[in-house]
Amino acid sequence: MTGEAIILDVSKKTIGEGITNVDLDIYSKIVKPDDIVLLYTGTSNHWDQNESIMQNYTCLEPSAAKWIVDHNIKCIGMLVWRNIISKRVYYIGHSCLGI
Repeated sequence: MTGEAIILDVSKKTIGEGITNVDLDIYSKIVKPDDIVLLYTGTSNHWDQNESIMQNYTCLEPSAAKWIVDHNIKCIGMLVWRNIISKRVYYIGHSCLGI
């Protein structure tokens, strides 16, 4: 997949706190339809300092997933610890994204 990519810094969120539409709204003027959006959570900076992050990582809340769909984002990426297919993320965020 090719296209314009933009990195959105959402690293102000605390570990385990979900990313919401409000967090993404501040970038509405710079995100264009068909952009590839990479979310920088800063989580990887804490992997060796906080073992609980393996179970309690930052993820997309349903409102953020809807924001992504509503803004016609082509592709989204974010770094999480390992098992992104968890009940918390998959059943809520992925279903909103149509995955």
